[in-house]
Amino acid sequence: TKNHSTTTTWNINQMLSYSRNFGKHHFDAIAGHESYKYDYTYLSTSMQNQVFKTDNYEYGNFTELKAMPNSYVNTYRVEGYLTRANYDYDERYFASASFRRDGSSRFAKEARWGNFWSVGGGWRIDKEGFMANVGWVDMLKLRASYGEVGNDDLDAYYPWRATYTVSKNGTQPGYVQGSLGNKELSWEVSHNFDSAVEFDLFRSRLGGTVEFFDRQSSNLLFSVPQPLSAGADNVDLNAGTMRNLGVEVSLDYALIQKRDLTWRINGNATVINNKLVDLPIADYTSSPYKIAQGHPRYEFWLRQWEGVNPETGYSLFEADLDNEAFEFEDGEIIDFKGKKCTENIEHAKYDWSGIATPRVTGGFGTQLSWKNLTFSMNFYYQLGGLYYDSTYKALMTTTTSTSSAPGHHALHVDILDRWQKPGDITNVPRLSGGTD
Repeated sequence: TKNHSTTTTWNINQMLSYSRNFGKHHFDAIAGHESYKYDYTYLSTSMQNQVFKTDNYEYGNFTELKAMPNSYVNTYRVEGYLTRANYDYDERYFASASFRRDGSSRFAKEARWGNFWSVGGGWRIDKEGFMANVGWVDMLKLRASYGEVGNDDLDAYYPWRATYTVSKNGTQPGYVQGSLGNKELSWEVSHNFDSAVEFDLFRSRLGGTVEFFDRQSSNLLFSVPQPLSAGADNVDLNAGTMRNLGVEVSLDYALIQKRDLTWRINGNATVINNKLVDLPIADYTSSPYKIAQGHPRYEFWLRQWEGVNPETGYSLFEADLDNEAFEFEDGEIIDFKGKKCTENIEHAKYDWSGIATPRVTGGFGTQLSWKNLTFSMNFYYQLGGLYYDSTYKALMTTTTSTSSAPGHHALHVDILDRWQKPGDITNVPRLSGGTD
């Protein structure tokens, strides 16, 4: 078998810049053009029945085609035009504005281009006359900005086009639809507002930033599952609005601040509240999450597992008694820990089961400098946020094969705690092929 692929990318930028100072005024601006292209080609073939049993593995030494040759090409291109201008007066009052127009090959010609812009301003309060006698403030700045940014991040290269694959029924060739096209697909737009206070105090001994941000993404890009009658698994859509609201705090403090020796410590923390505030399509599952209005984007939607039946060793799930489509057999409902449970996983209740996004993220560190030598350490952390451990799941089941011999693969040491006889109390169910 031979596989051959080639990846080619090029990125071209042209920038024109201008800057001028006149008195206490400063002005600078840029204008530019960006172009990016990505090409990927792939070819795979496979043959068998080697003629001469040597180390000659070229195709001429084989007689039978094992698999039909397969090849494809993926192309992606983005074009952009941009401009930005900055102004400040006496390094005290600041203003900025930007505009860019981007086009992406992931969208149809009618929806390919998007316009995005931003404005911002700042004020160095410490340079005002009324701050002249406040000696412990070295720098105090207020700033705020609003801007829009486009996003075309999709797994597919041609989501606006309906695609087909060649197939055959016996010897008759034909086409099978591979994906549904959406010519109305366009840019996802992130609307970003932030305001902040920046400060340096006590002769730069203490510095930091306190920032508030509100980021709303509209025309969200989703790959939405389709019914079997649609002829394809998913279709890419613009649907809904998501909001990230939060606060970020950064602090830096000098424990030692001398001529040749400085020791500083720093830390930061960000708190984010994520929510889908609008979803104009029906709720749907994107395993292991559920996409629903009023909930975070990454909130787990899972069967409600309650434990192991000490009499049979099978997993017990909370029974979905409200589902009218389920018909429960006599004796199927089992009272367990005060809940109505079932061993039939198909009749298990689905429910919200925690959020993957951490509540707080950040970092902390220290920096020690002596003359021209600097030693630093940085650490990162997150608080909250759940993780779906699919690797552990695979190591705790006998139905997954990772080798050529069916049923032979590594198991987690926790499998030793499995249920083995009636009366065993454990959270690891019995080993039984096909039973979760």
